[in-house]
Formats: sequence, C-alpha cells, structure tokens
Amino acid sequence: VMTIEGWFKPTVMSASDVLVSQYNSGVNQRFSWQTHTTADEMILYVSVNPTGPLVSWFSTGADLAAGNWYHLAVVWNGNASTEAGKVTMYVNGSKPFMTKSGANVITQFSGQSGLPLIIGDMQNFHPREFPGSVDEVAVYNRALSDAEIISRYKRGALNIKYQVRSCDDSACSGENFVGPANLTSDYYSEALNTSVSAPSFLLTDLPNNRYFQYTTQLL
Repeated sequence: VMTIEGWFKPTVMSASDVLVSQYNSGVNQRFSWQTHTTADEMILYVSVNPTGPLVSWFSTGADLAAGNWYHLAVVWNGNASTEAGKVTMYVNGSKPFMTKSGANVITQFSGQSGLPLIIGDMQNFHPREFPGSVDEVAVYNRALSDAEIISRYKRGALNIKYQVRSCDDSACSGENFVGPANLTSDYYSEALNTSVSAPSFLLTDLPNNRYFQYTTQLL
C-alpha cells in the first residue's frame, strides 16, 4: 500500500521520462512511474521477477502538454478486491481513463526492493531524466482517498488572495477593498511572502479608523 504524489512541469514530452522510480535490472519488486509520448500519458511499469517477463503496466489517456504544471498521483491500494482496482492514477485531482497490460503482478507487489527511491530519474537507465520542474513530491505508506488527492491538488492550484478596507462607519459606505498598492486591482497574497514561516502581511496605506473589513478570493 503506497501513494506517490507531486507537481511536475515537463518542458518537453519525450519518451519514458521518469517521474519517480525504484528500479534496476536484475532486482524484483521494482517500478517506474513515468510520462510517455505515445499519447502524452502517464505509465506505471511494475515488475516482480528479476529475470523473467512478469511485468505489468498501467497507462492513462490523459493529454499532458509541455509547459504546464500538473499535480500527478499514483495509488497502490492493497485492500482492493480486483487487480484493476489496486492501481489508480490521478491528473489534477481527476482519475483519467486507465488501461492495463501484461501479467497480473500488482497482487504480488510490495515495493520492498531495497533500491533507492529516485525522483526524476531511474538507476542505471539513462537518459531517463525528467525534463522540467518538480515540486512537493511526497510518498505515503497508505492509500490516499479520492478526497485527499483532490484536496492536495486544490491546495496547490488555488491561490488565496486578500483585499482590505478601513472605514469610519460600520457599513463601510464609500470605501473600496484594496491591496498593498491601495488599488482595487491589487491583492495581498501568500505568494508575496518570502519567509519559510507562516505567511504574514504588512497592511500599508490604510487610514486609522474604527472599522476594518477584509475579503478573500480563490483565484
């Protein structure tokens, strides 16, 4: 049982670019999670036999395009009742149509190969480097639910922006919500926070009044 997720932005879509892998020839219990140019899709390749052909691979029809950020996730659910139900892949919180080929090996897959877990490459198989940017890769020893995957995607995709106003009356009649430049088209945002600590904002150019209001937007 395992979940891998992360944000990936390919600069080009080329064959067999590795997202995350734990793979080497001659070792059982190995996998490679990668993109592929056949249909601009994701592929999960799994093997449980170091010398034979006992492999299976799962592919999606998701149309991935170079230059875009994607939240990608793959889940092994060891409690699923069917072979097909044991693997789920996600693109931006949604489950694309997925096909399966090869032997039924997922029921035998434990992920305990003793190999290093590598982000953006595959051990002793070059060139397989992921061409682009990678951010916030996480590995869990459990199967995340659909709701958890969607929540993690939205947390990264949606930006919370704020505007404020200071008023001399409780109805705030005549005052506009503004950002740090005191403009209605400007917003406070955690993207302006350069510290690794919790985001904080310095409210500037606000008159000293009795009443204060703020508004938030998900953009």
